[in-house]
Amino acid sequence: MQQQQPQQQQPQSPNSVSSVIIPPSLPLALQTLINGGASTTTATAASRHRSHHHSTDRTTGKVDDWAQVQEHIHTRVAQVVQRGRDILNLMERSNELKVKNDPQLLSSTDTSETLNQSQQQSSIPSADQIRNLLLVMSDREQKLSELATQQQKFILWRVQFIRLEREWNEIKNMTNNFEVKIASNLTLAISLSDAEKFHRDHEDIKPFVDRICERIDTLQRKTEKLCTLLSTNDPPAGPTELINTLISARQKVQLQFEDRLRLINAQIIFYKSSEQVSQMLDTLEREYRTLEDIHEKLKVYTDDEVQKILVDRLEQLDENKHSFLRACTVARQKSDLFHKYALRNAANLIKPDTYLKPLEQKIKNVSAILKNKEDSVLNAWHHRKKIIDEYLQYISFKRNTDKVFVWIDEHDECFVSKLEELDINDEGYMDFVRALKEKKIMVRKLVERADVLVERSHSFAPLIKDTCNRLDSGFNDFFQKIMRINNKEEIDKEAGRKSDSSLEEKLEQQELNEGKRKAAKQRELIFNELLNTERAYVDSLNKCIQYYLGEMRQHPEDVPDIFRNKESVLFLNIEEIHNFHKNLFIKDLERYADSPEDVGHCFVTWAKQFHIYYVEYCKNNETCIKLLSQYRGPYFETIQHKYQIDTINSYLIKPVQRITKYELLLQRLMSCCEESKGEVKEGYDLMCSVPKKANDAMHLSYLDELESGLTKEALGDVLLQNSFQVWDSKQLIKKGKERHVFLFETSIVIAKIVKPVSRGAIRYIYKYKLMTAEIFDVKEHLEAGEPCKFALYTGRPMSSHAADLRVTLKANDLNTKQQWVIRIRELIQENDLYHDLTMHETNAKPGIIPNKVSTPIINNSNNTSLDRRSQEIADNISDEYEHISRGGSLSSMTTGSFSSSGQHHQMQQV
Repeated sequence: MQQQQPQQQQPQSPNSVSSVIIPPSLPLALQTLINGGASTTTATAASRHRSHHHSTDRTTGKVDDWAQVQEHIHTRVAQVVQRGRDILNLMERSNELKVKNDPQLLSSTDTSETLNQSQQQSSIPSADQIRNLLLVMSDREQKLSELATQQQKFILWRVQFIRLEREWNEIKNMTNNFEVKIASNLTLAISLSDAEKFHRDHEDIKPFVDRICERIDTLQRKTEKLCTLLSTNDPPAGPTELINTLISARQKVQLQFEDRLRLINAQIIFYKSSEQVSQMLDTLEREYRTLEDIHEKLKVYTDDEVQKILVDRLEQLDENKHSFLRACTVARQKSDLFHKYALRNAANLIKPDTYLKPLEQKIKNVSAILKNKEDSVLNAWHHRKKIIDEYLQYISFKRNTDKVFVWIDEHDECFVSKLEELDINDEGYMDFVRALKEKKIMVRKLVERADVLVERSHSFAPLIKDTCNRLDSGFNDFFQKIMRINNKEEIDKEAGRKSDSSLEEKLEQQELNEGKRKAAKQRELIFNELLNTERAYVDSLNKCIQYYLGEMRQHPEDVPDIFRNKESVLFLNIEEIHNFHKNLFIKDLERYADSPEDVGHCFVTWAKQFHIYYVEYCKNNETCIKLLSQYRGPYFETIQHKYQIDTINSYLIKPVQRITKYELLLQRLMSCCEESKGEVKEGYDLMCSVPKKANDAMHLSYLDELESGLTKEALGDVLLQNSFQVWDSKQLIKKGKERHVFLFETSIVIAKIVKPVSRGAIRYIYKYKLMTAEIFDVKEHLEAGEPCKFALYTGRPMSSHAADLRVTLKANDLNTKQQWVIRIRELIQENDLYHDLTMHETNAKPGIIPNKVSTPIINNSNNTSLDRRSQEIADNISDEYEHISRGGSLSSMTTGSFSSSGQHHQMQQV
């Protein structure tokens, strides 16, 4: 009974795996596997996952150990199974055992002997028990074999992953070296030669960057393939983390390289265009200020020929003006572009603010030189145009006087003598009297007009005065002859019957078309309204600063607690806006009083300042309004009554209202401009873009929790931003999520929308980003009945299936979708061009404008050549600016049609 007690305490089923008796000859490792293979395997896997940096050699050794264990298990189990089969054969052949197991024989034996034999029989297993044991052994062998195979696969997977980690460490060293090299080479050019040298140095980096990106792509494909080898629902996090790390590393390297390339090309274009535009302005100023006697040069031509020559020249002058103004505008914009990319590169490399001070001063000096030259050329242009306009006035005056003299010559003494024979009621007599009356009125008007022109200090006043004297004297002599023959009263009576009262309008119509005159008058009225409201606006800003802000600064003890130390929140940058308008903008605006059609250029000239000051003000104006709404005290009302001024709210909203006023005035001005509509349209577009940029900047300020190493400054300017329903093909749950999406020049950022709590502001939590350079397709039409959906296919299609790279977006309206599709496709085209094009020379002539230009007013071929060259410069640098500012191929612009030969201009020495 004592021997059977252990069996009673641990009853075992013949079908249970635990009933297997482990032979003591098995190795200890094998016994551990048989007893607790599953638990040991789990512990081993967890231990190996924590030991992330085991050597490949040791791991490979474990693979061999598991192969030996698996082979040993198979051998031992085969031996046990063979012995069991031998026992079954023996039991079947043994009659003695059969007899002993027969119940009839057992009943004929002695009772004590039967009991003794039954005890012996119980120690011998039956055939069923042996068969069950063999089945259990076979089942256990299969499970242990599967376990060993799984462990082998896992260890081999770990071997591969460790190798991938080693490769990633090598790539990480390469990226670190690249970042160090990029950071050490962030030296901003101070001349064109420096910029070109930096470009050559940067070309040496490109093969290194290509190797980094190629190795990252290869490693990413290997890691993605490795993830598919483990047949488990919960794969280890290591490969997924490595894939995300590789994606971020590639994006960072690509972003830094492209930003640096944009910076290098932007500074090359800046110096080249500045030099060429400067030389163009010098040449134009020399031409416009060249003194020449137009009257003496045009004596050999008839009045009709002179008028045609001068009208053609005026048209060329207008075209020339638009060209050089456009060239100056684009050169100024490219200086802003240079500064923008310098700021972005400095932000990427976490450079101090003082790092860009020399560059900013350099750009400021170059821009100041170009602005002074532009103003000087514009003044010279107006002077030249005034000379031609006034000579045209003289020619028009002379042609009318010649008509009078021709009429007098036609009615010589012979005609006068015949006139005596005519009856007063004769038709010929009456025609002559009416013509004489008209000529008398014409002479009087011409004399009055001549007096007005002479009083205005007309450039050709002596010629006009001399012509007027001859006209007055000649017509009076002729009229006196007529008076001697005929009664003056009768002539006046007969002529008054059918006199032409519209003679004055006819004279004016010859000089200026009625429609153009009305348009010119309308432009003048709009400009006066613009100038007057600008002066009132500056005065309002001054009152706000002088009284409200001044009182807060002079008497800080009276300021309510809610406003203390919050001047910057309440008044924002209103002082900067006031200084800009008072000291710069309004002075420049006044210069366009004589040419209102060109006032759009004034807005374009100061585009950077409008964007800096007004975007900042409009972006934070909502915070200012909320702060004011929280206060109910009499502090500001007291100041208002003390100085008899408007409310503080009305002053603080004026900068926002002023932008809207600019839009309305420029829109009205466009409707009455024909020749200079382009500049006005650019000014109008600029004013329309300010509220949009402010709104975009406000939404960008709500973006939080960016990935490590990514800053908002490095992302650049927001091109578009809207809320979408977003589906990502990599997500396990295929459900659209509400996301706010930002489109930048180099990336698309997708953020989670966090609704505001109470009165708090909305927040956007960064989720991930797509590089615009990796978007290879945009599918506009996806599903029937879903017109607002579109899909982006990102990544490198040769490395993965396109379906796995699709991001689907659903806009709130069709217009938003179309805006995004068009803009993203433009970026795709520009990035394709960026990767496909190499450095090349353009077909434009590379020569510099000649120093000597023939300037006679009648030499149309030379003037036309100069005008064409001005237009060519404007178009050339305008195309380049348009390309680079939208992130296109920069490499194609580094050697355009700008000349790098010859002496550098004085700007290079600033």
